[in-house]
Amino acid sequence: MYEIDLTSLSGVLASLWQLARGALGLNPDAFRAAVTQRGGMQLTLAILFLSGVSVTLGQSVVLFANRIGRRRFILSLVVFAAAFVLGVVIWASSIWLIADLVFDAQQPFSHVITVVALSYAPYLFSFLLLLPYLGNIINVALRIWVFLVVLVAVSALYQFNFWEALVVAVLGWILIEFVTHLNFLHIEQLEDWVWRVTTGTRQELEPQEVVDHYVELSKQSVSDAMAERKQNGGAP
Repeated sequence: MYEIDLTSLSGVLASLWQLARGALGLNPDAFRAAVTQRGGMQLTLAILFLSGVSVTLGQSVVLFANRIGRRRFILSLVVFAAAFVLGVVIWASSIWLIADLVFDAQQPFSHVITVVALSYAPYLFSFLLLLPYLGNIINVALRIWVFLVVLVAVSALYQFNFWEALVVAVLGWILIEFVTHLNFLHIEQLEDWVWRVTTGTRQELEPQEVVDHYVELSKQSVSDAMAERKQNGGAP
């Protein structure tokens, strides 16, 4: 049983941890508590905020890799955070509309945005994207985890069975993918333009590419040093 306590700082932190742990563990009671108990929405938004901070930290390695200046670095982080929140709103709106249109099931939009925000709890671990080579794998794992949590959240909120929740979640995800990949909207060109404006660089380098680049430079330096030593007759 989840009891939200906002009367003290310790109660807030304990409630925050309970909701986050429940979401991470795919417990439907966590989502029911978030929409039925006082302060649930505020706590889920706090979890969403912390997840956004973690995502931003994970993205910061890309900015460091591209040697972005301080001002543009801060601007880029703001853009990343805005895109993160926009994704939550779009998915929540999609679920809200599809549940109504397909299954004639109504819920207050505030409840939908609450459970979807809580479903982003796995992104609390997005700071692990800082790890070279493992970053992409972790990113895929977190996205799958979030999708599974959304399934549980939709099922708990609308009292759907698994297949109904799957239809709503998948259709919402497809709608997001469809909108973001419409050719006539030139989304990729827009993303490139936003990158250039916010960072001041032309090409976005992934952390793995930067690591590979410096590894190659190190190998070349060692090779050049050995060749020069050989030309000098082995003298140090």
